[in-house]
Amino acid sequence: MKSKFQIEVEIPTLEEFAAKYPPYGNWAREQGRPIFDLLTEPENFLRARFATELGLPAVAGIAHLCEAIFGEGLKNDFFVKQAIGAIVATLLEANGFVKTGERKAITQKSFTKGMTYKEKT
Repeated sequence: MKSKFQIEVEIPTLEEFAAKYPPYGNWAREQGRPIFDLLTEPENFLRARFATELGLPAVAGIAHLCEAIFGEGLKNDFFVKQAIGAIVATLLEANGFVKTGERKAITQKSFTKGMTYKEKT
C-alpha cells in the first residue's frame, strides 16, 4: 500500500524577495536566478525546515545544493552566501517561521554559520 504525503508551501515570488532584500534583487533576477528558483522549490523548504527542527541553521539543509552549483568558489563569495541566506529567510518567513537572532555553526565546506529559526507562535 502506498502512502501519500502532501504539504502546502507558500513560495515567495522573485519580486517579493527583491522588495524585502533590495541588495540582492538584481542578482536574483540575473545571474542568481537559477539558485533562487532552486531554493524556492517546495522540497527545499522541507530541507530547511527539517534542519530547523533539528536545531540547526536553516541553510544547513540546502548548503549541499548550493555547493554543487557554485563549487569551491562559494566558500569565499560572501555576497552570494548572504543572498542564499536571504532567500532561505524569505522562504521560511513566508511559511510561518521567524528568526531567533541566533547564528550557529554549520559543518559544510562553504558555510561556517547560519541563522536559526522557530515557528511563529
